[in-house]
Amino acid sequence: MTPREAIISAINHRDAPYTPWQLDMTSGLADKLRKVYSCENIDDFIGNHMFRKKYKHFTSTVEGRETDNFGVTWEKSTDGGDVGIIVDYPIKNPDFKDYKFPEINTSLAIHLADSLSDQKAGRFTLFSVTMGFFERAWSLRGMENIMMDMLMEEKFCYELFEKIEEHHLALLDTVLDYDFDAFYFGDDWGQQRGLIMGP
Repeated sequence: MTPREAIISAINHRDAPYTPWQLDMTSGLADKLRKVYSCENIDDFIGNHMFRKKYKHFTSTVEGRETDNFGVTWEKSTDGGDVGIIVDYPIKNPDFKDYKFPEINTSLAIHLADSLSDQKAGRFTLFSVTMGFFERAWSLRGMENIMMDMLMEEKFCYELFEKIEEHHLALLDTVLDYDFDAFYFGDDWGQQRGLIMGP
């Protein structure tokens, strides 16, 4: 049974000879493991079952900073993590006077979808959007601002989330005819003891 077949069996609640796994890690940890175990490909070494391509595009600005395809400026964190810290968000006020949502980067999306279709290792393939709805909203507006907007600027919030949804749907329309197994939406709405906002 290939890793892909094991995951499909698990999704369908069918018996499989083992429980499939996927261990994602930061690039820093992956580099350490490569050195310790003298291995080239850490996914092969630990037997990961999934192969994922993330729809991300960054443009470098000043040293250590980069801007993503939504116009959010990030700075690499000093703790060695991969995500970074937002140092500038593009929507300064609760309106869209000075901000236009980006078009889908069709060439990038098709390139990623093609590379998933060509994956030959027998893994379960995922086209990935790692900042779904809430994460994308606070990256565009700032965390404190979006939390206040939920209370004070309800109409703007609805419009913001609708625009994020429209963008994601356009991306789906671009890639869903390609031969990969699943579309991955990542988001984070939680804190240690529950949702970060009320239902």
